[in-house]
Amino acid sequence: MKKTFVFLYPQTEIFDPLIKSGSYIFYDEWKKSSGSHFKELFAQANSEKEKETVRIEARKDLASFFKPIYRRKLNECINLRYRNTGFDIVYVLLDGEPLSDIIEPHAEDRAIYVGMDATTHRTKMADVTYPYPNQDYILNQLGLTNHLRIGGFHVWDCVEKLAKRAHERRIDVLVDEDLTDLFVISMKKREFDPSRYPSINPRLEGEEYFENYMGCRRGVPWLWQDYAPIACWSDSDERRVQER
Repeated sequence: MKKTFVFLYPQTEIFDPLIKSGSYIFYDEWKKSSGSHFKELFAQANSEKEKETVRIEARKDLASFFKPIYRRKLNECINLRYRNTGFDIVYVLLDGEPLSDIIEPHAEDRAIYVGMDATTHRTKMADVTYPYPNQDYILNQLGLTNHLRIGGFHVWDCVEKLAKRAHERRIDVLVDEDLTDLFVISMKKREFDPSRYPSINPRLEGEEYFENYMGCRRGVPWLWQDYAPIACWSDSDERRVQER
């Protein structure tokens, strides 16, 4: 059985804003390192213009602090969940776009292109909708695979479209929501496990949250359905929760 993990659009122009916005989740860790330097500079600033300059540089430094953390953890997940468990790794790119330096490709990995460039994809058509690559064109390039796992960008847009089409073609497909634009939120949780999906159970946040969470997921076969009730958790699950 051929197993394939597909990561959609691992491109710099998508990663950069995600890392910039997501870096604030690691603000406390940054503040203990280079953040203290910017606090001193801010205190020494003599005008609002100087203070704004310090703010801008601090935001850049925070993103630079966070980028290697994001990079290390994302590649660790790809390795443990997929590469080390027999999956082919395929990176899917818009035409003309290079693979981001966030990704650590191996010699056996593949990069494929979707038959549409970024400008075309992001230019509205006459009916005010955006054009999308042909999902069959992408799937056909994967070759014969009957066990497909998908990450990348974005979970409710391109990832959803590809997963839906794979399901229609009777491929065993599952979206790894951790490894999408939700990655920053997932990786910060104590119970997050780089080696498996799903490792986070939304029931932790209470049944009301869980029902809202599942509202757009329940009955969608390419999204995980079987989050175990807390009473069914294993001892290892319980230990991870207690560490929160």
